[in-house]
Amino acid sequence: MLLFASVGFHAAAIGETSREAKNRWGLLAYIATGLQRIAELEPFSLELETESEIIRCKVTNVAVANLAPLHTLFAQGPTAVCGDDGKLDVTLIAFDGLGSGIGTALHLYRSGLSQNPASRDDIGFLPVTRATLRTDPPQRVLIDGEDVGETPVTVECVPRSLKVLVPAAPPSQSCDERKLDGLPELEVEPKDE
Repeated sequence: MLLFASVGFHAAAIGETSREAKNRWGLLAYIATGLQRIAELEPFSLELETESEIIRCKVTNVAVANLAPLHTLFAQGPTAVCGDDGKLDVTLIAFDGLGSGIGTALHLYRSGLSQNPASRDDIGFLPVTRATLRTDPPQRVLIDGEDVGETPVTVECVPRSLKVLVPAAPPSQSCDERKLDGLPELEVEPKDE
């Protein structure tokens, strides 16, 4: 994956939105499917195994992010998701019902926008280098928006594994640069030292 893997609510809502609805309504199609999914929402048991611990809890969504643009609301738990830090950022969400789901989504949006960590009790997050997610019952898994099956799934950060070719950066401008020409009624008088 390049961006993030999603398990639970987000994966189900995105995965169940029809191509026709996506083409016709865009983002609104995802919102409509998400609102329908909240009505059927049931938390699931998660066992999250990292390189150093095993975490068990009930959740409705898990995101494992290498990068997370702001529109990936459910990956906005930590202060910032950095793609070059050698870590994956796991966000665990345990909202319950429509009101809680909307409140959680708005909180995550504001957190991502301000780059402050999420502070709601129904949101947890941690950095890892490797995460194995086991769920009961099995949950749909999306990787970078594509359906790849069901849990269990293991995601591991492989630092510096993607080579990116970009144009050379433009030469930096000197702090001593100066442009005054063209200013109306310009007068420049040398100052006696």
